[in-house]
Amino acid sequence: MKRLLFILILVITNNLYAYFAMNQRNHSELKWKSIESDHIEVVYHDPLIETAEEALVISEATYAALVKTYGIELDHKIQIFVTNQDKITNGYSMAGKYVAIWVDVNDYVSIFTGREKWLRKVLSHELSHHFVFESIRSWVDLFLPVSALTFPSDFNEGYAMFFSGEEWGYGREDANLRKGVFSNDLSYQYPDGFFYTTGFSMVRYLYEFYGLEKLQELLKYRNKAKIYSFKSAFKKVYGKSLKDFKEEWRRYVYTYYFGNAYAMKSNIQDTSDFQSVNKIDAIKTKGWNNFTNMSAKDSLVFFMGKGSSNQNYFDLGFGYFNQDTLNKGILDIKNIQKIENVSTVMDMAISNNLNYLAYVKFERGKYGSILPKIFLYEIAGKKKIRTVTGRLAQVDNQGGIYYQQLDHENNYVKYYFDGVEKSVLTFDKKMALGQLRLSPDGRHLAMSQFDEESRFLLVVYSTVDFSLLKKVELETFPRNAFWKDNSNILLTLPGAKESRTLIQNYNLETGVWTLYNTPPYNVIAHRIEKTDSTAKFIVEGELGRLKKSLLKIEMCDSADFHYEPNINYYSRWIHAKYPHEILLPDTVPDYKKQKYSHLKNLDPFINFVLPDDKSVMWMSYWMDPLMKHDIAFVGFLEYQDLEPYFAVNYGNRMFRPVVNLSYMKYVWLGGIWDETWFFQDVQNLALDFSFPLDWIKSPFCSLRFSSGLMYQNVARQKKSVVSDTLFEDGSALTSETGIRFLFNLPYKNSFVHPVRKVGLNYHLSMANSKLGMQKDFVEHELNFELAFAPLYDSFKMKTDFLLFTNQTHCNLINGKYFSQYQPGLDINENIPVSGGLITERQYVRGFEVTLTGERLLITKNELWVKISDDMKLSLNFGGPLVSLSYLGLGVFSDYGMIWYNDKSEDFRSFGYESKALINILGIPTVQRFGRAYNADRKEYHYYYQMNIPVDLEL
Repeated sequence: MKRLLFILILVITNNLYAYFAMNQRNHSELKWKSIESDHIEVVYHDPLIETAEEALVISEATYAALVKTYGIELDHKIQIFVTNQDKITNGYSMAGKYVAIWVDVNDYVSIFTGREKWLRKVLSHELSHHFVFESIRSWVDLFLPVSALTFPSDFNEGYAMFFSGEEWGYGREDANLRKGVFSNDLSYQYPDGFFYTTGFSMVRYLYEFYGLEKLQELLKYRNKAKIYSFKSAFKKVYGKSLKDFKEEWRRYVYTYYFGNAYAMKSNIQDTSDFQSVNKIDAIKTKGWNNFTNMSAKDSLVFFMGKGSSNQNYFDLGFGYFNQDTLNKGILDIKNIQKIENVSTVMDMAISNNLNYLAYVKFERGKYGSILPKIFLYEIAGKKKIRTVTGRLAQVDNQGGIYYQQLDHENNYVKYYFDGVEKSVLTFDKKMALGQLRLSPDGRHLAMSQFDEESRFLLVVYSTVDFSLLKKVELETFPRNAFWKDNSNILLTLPGAKESRTLIQNYNLETGVWTLYNTPPYNVIAHRIEKTDSTAKFIVEGELGRLKKSLLKIEMCDSADFHYEPNINYYSRWIHAKYPHEILLPDTVPDYKKQKYSHLKNLDPFINFVLPDDKSVMWMSYWMDPLMKHDIAFVGFLEYQDLEPYFAVNYGNRMFRPVVNLSYMKYVWLGGIWDETWFFQDVQNLALDFSFPLDWIKSPFCSLRFSSGLMYQNVARQKKSVVSDTLFEDGSALTSETGIRFLFNLPYKNSFVHPVRKVGLNYHLSMANSKLGMQKDFVEHELNFELAFAPLYDSFKMKTDFLLFTNQTHCNLINGKYFSQYQPGLDINENIPVSGGLITERQYVRGFEVTLTGERLLITKNELWVKISDDMKLSLNFGGPLVSLSYLGLGVFSDYGMIWYNDKSEDFRSFGYESKALINILGIPTVQRFGRAYNADRKEYHYYYQMNIPVDLEL
């Protein structure tokens, strides 16, 4: 078991990411600097010095408030990294080690409420996470960050949101919680972060009804072993189990939302015809389902959706519908044409003449940065054109695109046509923009603004001379905007006093607002796309767990409908206020400016020793938060022979490509000869270089190049085992290079049960005795992998339970090669061919032969039936230690051909096996158990195999 743990830890060290976990690029071009105050160190790169100073101001103020809130003082400075290399709105706290923030993005962030800027919100949020991690830290975290990894996600986010001063509101979880309540589903084990919703609500509830002191005690509790345990802490502090509390909280929020809906319905001015909160799925769809984003004009509908709820990707396409059928409650899309598979798409737009489509998706840019790219699609020619970097795209009748683009100094609105882009409006970067909308005649450009004074504005400009035509201040930020005609703009706005959606019309000529009656249970950010005098065409924002994605509501011109929410026992949590306000000073605190040293910031992330009565294992992993340097060490020692085995790896990401230097000394199973196992002492010394190639733009494809040198020495441990001379002791120095391509369409089980996958991996090893490399040989190794679900792809049934796979492995060696320079037979009675440690072993199932050769061909075909996506079986200690998820049953047919000493031999087997995905300490392992028969159906063997997937990158 300990040897297995040794191998698992090797895999862990190869898969840890630090600061650039979001984009998996080292950004070697950046030169980092830092500024330090009393409690904060901000690390930045040019030209972000002003942003770093602003971050320092916010962080020091937040620190002062959080010290009071959490009741602790930190014994270290909090390290915060800021970068603008990726145009993504994100930030995170790495298990209490440091905080990372992406800046210089258009910070009109709809998921937040209130009138504060992105940097203030996200910094305070992540610093609150940091205080949570520090509060629950115990002695065991000196070795592994156990406490941070086992603290529940919902409460973690709830603490961070409430104690950073975030307000409860429509965009910050009210819409999601309403939908969960009215759908009778508050479970948070779903994508898209529903645990933010439940956690924020539960922490507010606990604060309002039980007080701040108990929330502090919940973090300070330790069990008899002085280790943090959340469930035990909750029982001790609140006198009830976590399960009982969640039921108490559930009943409370159900009473609030259903009671609120009833009170709104009782308002005599509400003339909408909805009588039940269950009527949120009024439109029936034909031709497509599971919409997530949509734009519509006249009869054309441009959509992003999922053909199956198990897809982790979206289908982007367009089609045509009849407006009359929509008014009857049916959306029947005809002539659907797919454009591409996408991970996500924003800002979908249709030209008024229905000839052009425009949309925004993220791609790799220079140095692997993540950037939003705008695409133009010509419907008649079925032509897709990649244009410029930007967001908020709108397309006119000539195929020209209006869009927003941000740099470090300014926020622009630009126009792109026929390969030429020009700026038409320029704002300060502090001006955040949203809802860019082009009028039907193309003469007006409307947008929402969040200006330097934290005001929400609706503004309209002329596209003739880009003069300002209208500026109207709003109480809340718009969720969406739509031109009803050339004079009227429809907006969806969260109510200023209530969190439900309001729909209003603004007339540019008269300046008059018209308020429409809407259901009291509008629970998501509606996207208004098509309207007439009596009906709205609306798409729900998908929460990730519900298929109810379309809603039709009736409206009338009742002018002054208004509902004043009651403040009572069941609304107390809505009005809960953060106890210690974060007050920002007007001046930057005194700070020290210096260069950032990567080596000085190496910090132990994992560091522990695991002894027993026969052996001891130890591990240490050190990394710079920017991952410019990392050092991993794993050791294993048995007391009986006092022979140490260990692996050490140094990674340097200061350059492109990434450089890795590693040394390993270990024992491995060399083979089985005459029913006797023999082992080998192996030493590996390797220097390799690798980097991804970013010119493949598909989000589901990866292309990676690598090269390097490897020295390996192999010696049998037990000389008394007499085996064939094919197993040669000795050493070899080889040069290696390789290229790897992988396409994998992401699905719920895309790794172990893909619906569409193609992989190609070519590896070249060479040695030359004249160069002191002991041998003269060249080895070509080619691996090809294909997988597809025939009922998912071929027949458009979107059924994934049946899967066909093919794996083909080819080896060709010329010259005097070292037959065991990549050592080892499996314990599974396999043909001994080249392959990596546990992870890439090639074999024909069921054979006992021990042959190596100059040429090798193995092809394996399998047909799988999925039994379960997620078995939900696990062993837990605060978090899952061992868990079983995927389970499948399959049949196989293997064929192998090997050439050696001017002879050849082929191998055939078939049989059946089971396959399970079992996570051990969070590391996925694929466990196979099966029975193999030879071609005559006489001889057979049971076998077992475990694979550890080292590289899961798409």
